[in-house]
Amino acid sequence: MVEASQDISLPESIHTQARRLLRHSPSRDEMLRAGQMETHLAEGTIFQPLLNATVDE
Repeated sequence: MVEASQDISLPESIHTQARRLLRHSPSRDEMLRAGQMETHLAEGTIFQPLLNATVDE
């Protein structure tokens, strides 16, 4: 999606649509923070986090 929003060989309508869709998608950092928060909140409970708080590079 990021590539489509920046690819100048694509029509402007594609750029616009890609940017609109990206606005509603969390960034990598936002997902990592959500995973870290969920892991922290699940500590000491019977619940297991759904998100993974680690990063595979």
